[in-house]
Amino acid sequence: MKALYVAETVLKIGQLLDIKDEDYHHLVVVSRMNKTEMLLLLNGSGTGYLARVLEITKKALKVEIVESRVSSNHPRHSVMILIPKKDSLDLMIKACVELAVKEVILVRGDHSVERVPETKKLEKMVKQALEQSNSFHDHKLKQANLREFNFSLYESVNILDLLAPEGRAKGKVGSSELLVVGPEGGFSDAERSFFQTIPNVKYISLETNILRAPTALIAGLGWLYAKN
Repeated sequence: MKALYVAETVLKIGQLLDIKDEDYHHLVVVSRMNKTEMLLLLNGSGTGYLARVLEITKKALKVEIVESRVSSNHPRHSVMILIPKKDSLDLMIKACVELAVKEVILVRGDHSVERVPETKKLEKMVKQALEQSNSFHDHKLKQANLREFNFSLYESVNILDLLAPEGRAKGKVGSSELLVVGPEGGFSDAERSFFQTIPNVKYISLETNILRAPTALIAGLGWLYAKN
């Protein structure tokens, strides 16, 4: 179903909305939405709203909210991404939304060749991911400094590293886990030394070849969900 993310907008049954500008262009010109379709409105609240198209003019798509649906899906885990190349980051953010990640923390690692993108670009990535996946929930996105971050907020910190030291993560995982994924060049020696100072750290070392950053993220989240 075609969806539109309207950040922090209060929605309710019976409400009328005019969709204009870039959202109008995407829905009407690009996606060719017509009056026979329903539109899913998302505001990150955990509830999705079905809207009936009333009219399509040259400047606005007019809709009326006719139904609400509460999500049974509750995002739990968090992901820390050490910034990879631009295209990879876009894929990783979309994967985080699709796989119901609660929050995404972006860090510029020692081997990151890109800087953290501008806020507007990041917001656009998240908006597109929410609409493509029909996600009813907000997926928090924030930036942090690796060595100043408070890792004690999580039950455990799972480092996905093919060169992990002895002692792989085993058993069930908790209800609030953090997965840390590096860029294409992997973690630096200094970062690996830092990780070992974190009290609740665990290591995930999959029996694979070298993974691209987006593949590593998806594999790591799959490992977490398989454990719980």
